[in-house]
Amino acid sequence: MNWQHLTYFLVIAKHENFSRAAEQLYITPSALSKAIHALEAELGFPLFERQGRNSVLTDYGKTFSKYVSQASDSIESGLRVIHEQMDVSTGRINISGIYTMCADYLPRQIAQFHKLYPKVTFSMEYQITSEVLDSVLKGASDLGFCGDYELDDESFAEIDRILLKKEELIVIVPKNHRMAQNYYVDFRELKDEDFIIYRNVNSGISFCFWDICKKANINPHIIFEVPDDHTIIGLVSAGLGIALIADSPSLKMGDISTLHFKEDAPYRNQYMVWNKNRFTPPVVKAFREYIINNK
Repeated sequence: MNWQHLTYFLVIAKHENFSRAAEQLYITPSALSKAIHALEAELGFPLFERQGRNSVLTDYGKTFSKYVSQASDSIESGLRVIHEQMDVSTGRINISGIYTMCADYLPRQIAQFHKLYPKVTFSMEYQITSEVLDSVLKGASDLGFCGDYELDDESFAEIDRILLKKEELIVIVPKNHRMAQNYYVDFRELKDEDFIIYRNVNSGISFCFWDICKKANINPHIIFEVPDDHTIIGLVSAGLGIALIADSPSLKMGDISTLHFKEDAPYRNQYMVWNKNRFTPPVVKAFREYIINNK
């Protein structure tokens, strides 16, 4: 059904006159008449009937006009909402990020951005790196803030990224662990330990963990694979194993001790990512540029 013809229908219903309606629509009366005849043929009922020089709605036309008017109002409302979303000063930004970014980094950045654009709203969801990437690829998140992943993996070809920061990786052990009083650790000393790791091995800290094990020639014994930072800290606190995590204030909790690498301390990269093949609303572009300029 041609929306333009429906618009013509509403204008004629308002003026009850084809000539005046054609004048408002900047088309000829004959073209307008042809469009309405086509619409009536498609609908299967007459919309107008002649009364002298005027064209008034039939009973069918009166009923139909109510619904067309409602549809027109809904479309206008939708366009207004979209224009508001397109406005840098009033839009909405959907973000997903790993825990340390959501807990430490992003709140400070959003607070500063909010001073510039106080009407912009945010939705922020904590996810592991693999979920952040998936959310960005599917368009559920406008921007993602994640850790390391296989940069050359074809499944991430649509992902664009910028490196924001690096975080040192440390080992956490229970307070009663044999090395709990140490400050430094040689990772090779941990070859017989029970490790607790993040579930997805292709991204995040697990991506770094396996690389560290390979360089240290360690075949680690994995006792737990878990989805998030808090579960890892809880299990380590309970004495059920040790783990590799980021050296972040937000993760230093529970009954644990931290060990730093004696030499060649490993780091994880933290990226801002977005889908380069999806339309980027102006407000998202503005926040992305703000992050880049203030990283």
